[in-house]
Amino acid sequence: MAVTAMTGTFSFGPQPAKTEVATEYYRHKVTQGDLGIMDDIRLGVPEVGGRPVPTFPYKAGVTVGGGLSLQPRLENTVGWLLRGLMGDYSVVADAPGDFDAVYAAGALDGATINEAGLTKPTEPRYIEITVVLEAAVAATPAKDLTITYDTSKNICFNLAGLGAGTHKFYINEEVTCLDTLVKPTIAGANTVALGYTGDGDADADNFFTHTFCMKPSDPSYIPWLTFRKHIPRKEDAAATDLGEIYTDCKILNATLGLPNDAPITMRTDVLGRSFTLDHAPDAWTYINTFEDYQSIPIGCHTSGVFEIPDGTELPVVAATVGFANAPLDIRQERVFGDPFIEDITVVQRALTFDILVKWNNPDLYATIVTGSSVGTTWGSAPYVGSLDVQTFAQTAIPGTSPAQYYALQVKAPSVMLAMNGPIVLASNQAVMMRFTGTALDNTGEYAEFILKNKTPAYGWPRH
Repeated sequence: MAVTAMTGTFSFGPQPAKTEVATEYYRHKVTQGDLGIMDDIRLGVPEVGGRPVPTFPYKAGVTVGGGLSLQPRLENTVGWLLRGLMGDYSVVADAPGDFDAVYAAGALDGATINEAGLTKPTEPRYIEITVVLEAAVAATPAKDLTITYDTSKNICFNLAGLGAGTHKFYINEEVTCLDTLVKPTIAGANTVALGYTGDGDADADNFFTHTFCMKPSDPSYIPWLTFRKHIPRKEDAAATDLGEIYTDCKILNATLGLPNDAPITMRTDVLGRSFTLDHAPDAWTYINTFEDYQSIPIGCHTSGVFEIPDGTELPVVAATVGFANAPLDIRQERVFGDPFIEDITVVQRALTFDILVKWNNPDLYATIVTGSSVGTTWGSAPYVGSLDVQTFAQTAIPGTSPAQYYALQVKAPSVMLAMNGPIVLASNQAVMMRFTGTALDNTGEYAEFILKNKTPAYGWPRH
């Protein structure tokens, strides 16, 4: 009998660093997952001597490749993919809850505070960590702030490389017991404090706006992730399921499909360095349960917009918006004597889009071709302006008043817009315009993905 794929599971988790496998995993439903092992098996060149047939096979190395096609749940999990795609991140609590002290501010003096000095939450709460630095911290060596909680869990935040000022980190799950705080030693008047943030009950009006962008100090940087695939078993054959763990992965691109009458889709492609097989994937654990459908953005939500410069909203019939991280050719990543690629180096990044627009007046078309909405001859300057795409789920974030909807927005302050082919007049068809665009370098953020939900943070471990 055939084995149905429906009971399979894909999950992913942030890696603290290269070669350090993730310890916490988030699962997300997919419509198709073709991420897997790329075993490069080849045949040698033909040889003179003997019969005119292939003579020997060999392996040229191994990588992990493919990706996930999904309907993005904006409730939580997709934020990890967005941070893996872009590299940097910030968060704003739009309706912050009370901040109750757990451990009074103390110096970053290398001391370990145990549970006797840490007030346990009276109910499960998110934990916020505030670090105030007198001066910038050297990029090396590592300066890990380590917190142990709920008996067996721990998370590290590396303070190395941070500038002077206030920095906030979060434990991205509700905590029931704080066990220890291990502080790094940093000379100067530097402090750390722990406190509660909203928990969805006592502070039900909390929601958070997360902005994912490129890292200013290293615009080529994107972090490492671990992906897992649980391949389901044959019925009544417990030993036939298989787990694959893909380590040292980076997200190469993510493309949003924006239909006018259906859910928004997202395709994420991945390249990884290595893998292991696990013959007992039933033992795998996950941070989350599968998120339901209520936070999936829908193309026909009345708040959705697709705007070009000056706030002009386009009558878009269909569109795609994608961000690509082009890697160095893997043949240049290999070194002699090693079947695995040494690294995944991003050499080019770009936000691009493709839109099909109803023809309702000639202004935009004329502006692109001639440089003016009333122009009559070809203009030499390309059309450049801003882009703002906003998508919304059909369900409001629980407890928000006035209602705030789960939302995903894509912004770029400077994009080149070009016609993709001429205006076509076809029988029994509407007149349409097709545009393609590419975001350009500018003095501000190159591009931003903005996610609104109830998750307090996407804090990369030891990042």
